[in-house]
Amino acid sequence: MKTLVVTALVAALLPVSTASATVSDELSETARLSDRRALVAGDRAFTMGDESGLYPATGWHIRGEMGGFWAPPVKLLDGVWFAADGSWLGKDIPAIRYSRGHGYQRFSYGGGGISAERVEFVPSGSRATVIGLTLRADRRRDVRLAMDAHSELMPAYPWGWTTPNAGTNAPDSGSFGDGALVFQDPVGAAAVGASVRPVDQALGPHYRGPQDPAVICPADGPAPPRCDDSAFGKGTGGRLTYSLQLTAGRPSTVWFAVTGGDNSAEARSLLDKVLRDPAGSLRETVAARRAAASSTVVDLPVTGCCSRVSSGASTTCSTRSRKPATRGFVMSTRARTIPHLWVPYPRCGGSPLDSQTIPGFSGQMVNTRPTRPSRLASSTLSAITSEHCAMSVTC
Repeated sequence: MKTLVVTALVAALLPVSTASATVSDELSETARLSDRRALVAGDRAFTMGDESGLYPATGWHIRGEMGGFWAPPVKLLDGVWFAADGSWLGKDIPAIRYSRGHGYQRFSYGGGGISAERVEFVPSGSRATVIGLTLRADRRRDVRLAMDAHSELMPAYPWGWTTPNAGTNAPDSGSFGDGALVFQDPVGAAAVGASVRPVDQALGPHYRGPQDPAVICPADGPAPPRCDDSAFGKGTGGRLTYSLQLTAGRPSTVWFAVTGGDNSAEARSLLDKVLRDPAGSLRETVAARRAAASSTVVDLPVTGCCSRVSSGASTTCSTRSRKPATRGFVMSTRARTIPHLWVPYPRCGGSPLDSQTIPGFSGQMVNTRPTRPSRLASSTLSAITSEHCAMSVTC
């Protein structure tokens, strides 16, 4: 693996031919970040936490286990966490902004003489999530950067209440080799590593960053307001530590990746592959999403959230109205229109946001009736759905 340091992460983040089409494409939020879900998705993987960059237990099919890092139909990790000189991003160094662009999400942190930006995206066709972490310091300093990862290799089914249920989930095992953490259980494997070599490593049952010790959600019944793991969890953890030299005012970026595979060799091989040129992969991802947005119109009924959809380059959802729940999409491209697609849809009811503007969307609100399943553009619809949902508390 090689060290990849860039002059500014924005150079990789906004890879377009015209400077005007950069930050204007992003949707940002600064309030109640820990109450809002953060989601980035591709055609073979997705990652979900909150907008501070932490990973509260999420979901109800397998209670508390539906967030984190997934390569469907298998969950890989509960989360990854970063600390600079022992100060955890998202807690000790607070998140000050969450931004969403075409195919990526970005977390901004500041405090204690260090600022950081964390960018996440899912390369096309890959069971991987790639993370670019950029640090800046107000003076020259050596920084010990720690990354915690906690595994949860688990199939998406059985659920928490089926027979058999998610209690059949097997315990994970963890190992370290060639600069990376590797986790395994009978359903598959996950690998976690970076574009630089660690100077230290550790393995153990915990390693959840600032979410350690974990608050455990019960399998059923009343639960705490916020949990970190579920009663079904049988994962394990590890920590990789890196030594960085920061120059005052000069950004330094390290790329990380979480990859999945049917076995440890496959996951480890994919880790090396996605870390060869992560900036180029990000450029390709953003370009592909922009191209899809430029030639696609999505009519998106949203539960209890959208009162109108504006024409042109953006969609405005007002959460002050409450419309009846509808299901499905009507999706049209320049070539054809396909009504009544039976696909997952976002839930935006309950968001404290008064309004949201969603880049790259146009059309009109419609009611759709589900019919038979369709395979059409599943990856595009997955990505579109995630970009709608990312700014909502309960989608």
